[in-house]
Amino acid sequence: MLRRQFIKGILSGIVSLVLLPSRRGRAEHIPLFTCVTAGFQYYEGPAIIEKLTPGDHLHLKREPDNAYDSKAVALYTPEHGKLGYIPRHLNQIPAAQLDNGEKLYALVHSTAPHQQSWEMLEVAVILERKTGG
Repeated sequence: MLRRQFIKGILSGIVSLVLLPSRRGRAEHIPLFTCVTAGFQYYEGPAIIEKLTPGDHLHLKREPDNAYDSKAVALYTPEHGKLGYIPRHLNQIPAAQLDNGEKLYALVHSTAPHQQSWEMLEVAVILERKTGG
C-alpha cells in the first residue's frame, strides 16, 4: 500500500511538471510581519487616516541618509505622500532586503482613527519574490 502511494505521488508530480502551464514570470507574495507606523503623527497620516482602507498598497523607500536611523524604511501612499516609518526595532531585515534589490511593499492592515496617533495605522510588510525560471 505505501509503495503504491509513493509511486502515485511521484507520477502525479511528474505529470504536473509536464502538463501544467509554467509558473515562470509569476511572483509569490510573502507576508513578513505587521506593525504600527512609527512617526505617523509627523507626516500626512492623521490628516488622511479616514481615506485609508485595509488592503491599500503602500510603497517602501529606504532612507540610508536618515539622521536618526541609517536603516530607516519610509512608508508612502501614492496619493498622499509619506505616512511614517517601519519601527526601528523591525527595520533591519527589510532595509537589507531593499538594499539588495529585493522587492518589498506594504498593505494597510488596519486603521484606528480614534486611537493615539502612533497606533492609528497598522501595516503588513510583504516580500514579492519571482517564482520559476
